Amino acid sequence: MTPRPPSRTTSGAAPVPRACVTRGIPAFDPATPRQLTSNRVACPKPAFGVADPEGVIRNAVARAVEMLNNTIQELVKARSAVCAGSPPAWPTLSDIAARWLKFCLSVPIDDIGTWTAGTFSNRSVAEVIRRLIRVRNLIASNEIRYVCGDSPCCRDQQGQCATDCRRPTVWAWVCGCGNGASQTPQTLIHLCRCFWVPGEKYGGQRGEKVDAATHAEFQAQAVIHETSHLTHCTADFPPRRTIGGAECLALFVAATNNSPIHPCFLRHCPCPGAPGMPSQDELRKISDFCERLAPCNPPPPPDWSPRRQTRGMNVEMDNPPFNLADAENFAKAGAEIRAQLNRNFLATDEPGYLDRRRRLRIAFNAIPDSFAEFLWIQLTSKDDPLAQLFHYKLHPATVNEMLGILWEKMKRTSPTL
Repeated sequence: MTPRPPSRTTSGAAPVPRACVTRGIPAFDPATPRQLTSNRVACPKPAFGVADPEGVIRNAVARAVEMLNNTIQELVKARSAVCAGSPPAWPTLSDIAARWLKFCLSVPIDDIGTWTAGTFSNRSVAEVIRRLIRVRNLIASNEIRYVCGDSPCCRDQQGQCATDCRRPTVWAWVCGCGNGASQTPQTLIHLCRCFWVPGEKYGGQRGEKVDAATHAEFQAQAVIHETSHLTHCTADFPPRRTIGGAECLALFVAATNNSPIHPCFLRHCPCPGAPGMPSQDELRKISDFCERLAPCNPPPPPDWSPRRQTRGMNVEMDNPPFNLADAENFAKAGAEIRAQLNRNFLATDEPGYLDRRRRLRIAFNAIPDSFAEFLWIQLTSKDDPLAQLFHYKLHPATVNEMLGILWEKMKRTSPTL
């Protein structure tokens, strides 16, 4: 992440380097992924007619790591150039990456602050890099287990079956977070029939299947999608336009690698204006195609319609994983934090300031670990009212102390921070 030496501009003046925050960006070495080993695969032979399921998974994992490496390196190189003084535009960043960041991930790339801000800053480039690296590092670690065929369903907090491979349109699933389950997700990805069996080809003859090379790209994208659930509890529903959406994350990587994109998955990350996005008329045709009885075409999200594609979507980060007890404790601690920030003191009231700091320390320590990242993102967002109050009312030393408490909590739930 060291900025490159400034180069001369057309006017002859050297660009002025910018101060960029690098804390929290994980390290990764694109040259040293660990190859998937046989003990990480639990699949019968054949699996859904595939003679060598282990080989297929190994290829999908290798391709997923390759694509993530390419995307991460492009973003790291572009951010280093912007930090060195270059403008955040082509050729610093490819047109495809720029438009997908802006329209599909809601990253305001025209704002220099988006590039100089650090991790855990909502919609910053550094945060996009952090999330991609963590997904890449987990896939490349050979720690994920892949399971094929029948397996127990994932049960939600009410004990109901949230998802399993018996649903004909499910490609793959993990248990926890994104499926409404309260437990921490295991490093286990279940691969269903649609992962193995190509669906119908959009725009082809009726009954024509997706070719093997294209389906292999879809398999790699599925590995990226599911791993994002494991690293950040990214969400599937409702559709969203942020790095907090599992499909947005996977499709962004695919687009920046010129990898084919399944048209039905576009509906899970609606982003008009991005390269290659279909017209409204084409979206209606895609919707009709995806809703036909084609078992291995992903279904539409709940309440999806082409008209919703043009509306402003929620640009918040992922919803934090939680159970009801954590939610109640977070609500109580959050109310106390807001109450303390609303207190006013005379400049000479030193006991009052000390009392507020003591009470804030107690409240921040009471934030459940599962909500620490959520509150960090809120308090480091320039546009959030609570964040504005937090930074306006408190001395910088107090701000740093409270954020430090959250940081320690995040490290407990994310050991790679």
